[in-house]
Amino acid sequence: MVWLKLTSKALYLMDSDEYLEKIDLTLQQANPQQYKMDVPLDWLRDPTAPGKIIVALKTSTEPQKAPPPPPPVNTRHYIRITKQGMRFSNGLEALNVTLMEGSTVIDRVSAVAGIPGKQAFRLPAASKAGSREPLPEGFWDLGEPEPHPRTHNRGTITKIVEWAGGARDFSKDWPSPTDGLGPVWVSMYCRSWTERGDIGFHVDNNSASSPGTIGCVGIVNDSGLKSLKKFASWFDNSKLAPQVAIVDWELGFV
Repeated sequence: MVWLKLTSKALYLMDSDEYLEKIDLTLQQANPQQYKMDVPLDWLRDPTAPGKIIVALKTSTEPQKAPPPPPPVNTRHYIRITKQGMRFSNGLEALNVTLMEGSTVIDRVSAVAGIPGKQAFRLPAASKAGSREPLPEGFWDLGEPEPHPRTHNRGTITKIVEWAGGARDFSKDWPSPTDGLGPVWVSMYCRSWTERGDIGFHVDNNSASSPGTIGCVGIVNDSGLKSLKKFASWFDNSKLAPQVAIVDWELGFV
């Protein structure tokens, strides 16, 4: 059973004696006697919402953080997303999207995430909706349906790759106000609580006029959609298709 703990430092979403997520309290500049925090409404909307709160304002010691959930043990292949250690001329961090089998690299494409000037890489709880920053570090499930945010239960995955014009049709794009999605979409759902939603893989379709994404993983838009076609081919065999992505910004969460 999950519960809440409020200390002089933060509000914690607890599971037994470990915390799953936390929201830090910040001192108000206008009134040094008052603190504020963003109310984590998603904690309360969940079917397993906490039923009690313990207030310990004289306590500043942080409880131990629960270890992040591991990727599914029955997933043979998975995707790992990391930084390349360089930036493109438009200011976007160059990313590696790598198809892995255990510790072995099978294939790789380049990508970007977020928009220029918003290249802050954060942990799930610190990544804010509407920030236009890259998706946060963590374990992400691929495809529909959306997993439960804490129990991680999910129904049968009938499809991971969604096509605007039908399977293997790269000629039609998903409708988008900015024409930024292209023909292929793969949904992503973070297994840790975060404000970020509507995250997925797609090609950086409008890179010439508006490079980057609002947080999604944007596969580089190269000649003939070469990288996107390679990425889409990873899902051709349903038995080998990756169902999880590990986003590793070297922040120590994964």
